[in-house]
Amino acid sequence: MICTNSVPAAAVYTQERDVAERRQKELESEMESLKERLEASQRAWSVMRKELADEKSQRAGDVDRERLAAAADLQARSFKDCLSRMLSDSRVSVEPYEEPIRERVEATIVALHDKTAVRTVAAVHLTFRSFATRLSADKTRGPSSGQHSAR
Repeated sequence: MICTNSVPAAAVYTQERDVAERRQKELESEMESLKERLEASQRAWSVMRKELADEKSQRAGDVDRERLAAAADLQARSFKDCLSRMLSDSRVSVEPYEEPIRERVEATIVALHDKTAVRTVAAVHLTFRSFATRLSADKTRGPSSGQHSAR
């Protein structure tokens, strides 16, 4: 009777071993699957960190460009204010905008050119008068009035 009991025990041990081996394979498979998921998550995290760093860099660059643009705008406004004050006088007030400043500068240039032309014409006229006066004086004095002829 002792012999009959040991055969079913061997079958039970074999069955338990098979169950344990299947369970081990399932756990190893699950562990491999979890490793793959972890690696995929780490890759996704790495990509996300890089994207965030790139976006941070881009935004920092945008902020710098905006700050520089604002500084340039402020400088341009300041320059226009200065020009408008310089171009204004008791008769004319020039607004600190591009068009009025340009118009005033053009008008000033035209006025300067006109004054220069008037001065030039006046100088030529004065020179001509002076020459005519000397010529007339030379005629009235005659050839013996002290001018030496070149021989």
